[in-house]
Amino acid sequence: MIELHTHTTYSDGILTPQQLVERAANAGVKALAITDHDTLHGWNEAIAAAIPHKMEIVPGVVISTVYTGR
Repeated sequence: MIELHTHTTYSDGILTPQQLVERAANAGVKALAITDHDTLHGWNEAIAAAIPHKMEIVPGVVISTVYTGR
C-alpha cells in the first residue's frame, strides 16, 4: 500500500513526521510521501523514522502560489 499525500506538524498536519510514519507503518503502508505546505523540514525525520519499518519515504512539497491576474 502507498500513500502519496500527507502533511505533518511542519505544515497543517496533526502528527509529527515520526508519528505519521508509525501510524502509516501500522496501517501497512510501504511507501509514504511527505508533502507539507511550503517546507521540506519533515523529510529527514520521516526518513530516519522509516528505516526500522523498511518503508520508503517519497519527498514532496505543496507550493503556495498567488495569481495576480497579470
